[in-house]
Amino acid sequence: MRWINAVLILAAAAEMVGIAGQAARGTMSHFNVTTPVDAAVFNMMGAMIVVFQLALLALAIVLVRRPMSNRRWRQQSVLA
Repeated sequence: MRWINAVLILAAAAEMVGIAGQAARGTMSHFNVTTPVDAAVFNMMGAMIVVFQLALLALAIVLVRRPMSNRRWRQQSVLA
């Protein structure tokens, strides 16, 4: 599960660097493909969101498959 957390952190940080970099340049960060640099940053941000979402899905799968230690809470959640 540590690798999932690392991927989540790195993907979110990379996207934030792209957004902050575009803000520092004084240009739009989203849907900006006017120059090759802007297009590359926008594509990198999109790729990082895909990586982030896939890691989030992996985390959800790991957590769903993990047995619950609190038996009473498990019974209540099944009945609800």
